[in-house]
Formats: sequence, structure tokens, C-alpha cells
Amino acid sequence: MAERGPNDPGDPLGKAGRRLTKRQVEIVGLLAKGMHHEEIATRLGISIRTVEDHYAGMRLALGTKGVGDTVLEARRRSAEP
Repeated sequence: MAERGPNDPGDPLGKAGRRLTKRQVEIVGLLAKGMHHEEIATRLGISIRTVEDHYAGMRLALGTKGVGDTVLEARRRSAEP
């Protein structure tokens, strides 16, 4: 089976550039629920620094600047056909 590329239609968050990892998708979902980095770290059993690194990667992949923009852009991309 061929590996999915960043623009594969089966990859809802990768329409315009790098796709998000499974962990990043999980973190953006928790951000959408209003959780802070510290709460996410505790929930997932990872360090705050790791959450911050994933968040920075999401912002880069989605081309966003803040939490609200990141959540909205991830939702927008997941809703695209």
C-alpha cells in the first residue's frame, strides 16, 4: 500500500501542506475543548515541553499564529471534501 502524502484526500488535515500527526490531532482536539498546555500534558502523560513542541509543529503545518486560529484551521481542513 502506498504511503499517504500531505495532499491525500484521505488525510483531512493535510490539504495545504504538511499533515498533522495523530498526536497533534489529539492535542488540537483538547485545545478545542479549552484545555491549557499543562492540563493536556497531565491528561496525555507527557511533558509540557512536548505539548508545546507539538503545538509549534501544528502552527507551522497549518500556518496559524494562535490557539484559536489553530483550532479553527484544523476544523476547517477536516471539513473539506
